Amino acid sequence: MTDEAQKARALSFVVVGGGYAGTEAVAEMEDIIRDAVDANSRLAQSDVRIVLVEAMGRIMPEVTEEQAEGVVEHLRGRGVEVLLNTSWAPPWTAS
Repeated sequence: MTDEAQKARALSFVVVGGGYAGTEAVAEMEDIIRDAVDANSRLAQSDVRIVLVEAMGRIMPEVTEEQAEGVVEHLRGRGVEVLLNTSWAPPWTAS
């Protein structure tokens, strides 16, 4: 793609819901997306935006708060944006 805004939209991935299923989905997606980018010489990892949106103040209510915070740190360390206390987000364009 030559249009950078269009490219940014095409390479933005959003999962809504930070329960166990949403958190697992975003982690698996991140693995697949990163591998696909590595296989395409026209793309860079910095082109990709992966976001987990959660309306509550924490993810994964099924586990302890400490465990949930550890998962957020891990996801952020892998380059996933984790938006807590967020029920609406603006259109996903490059920042």
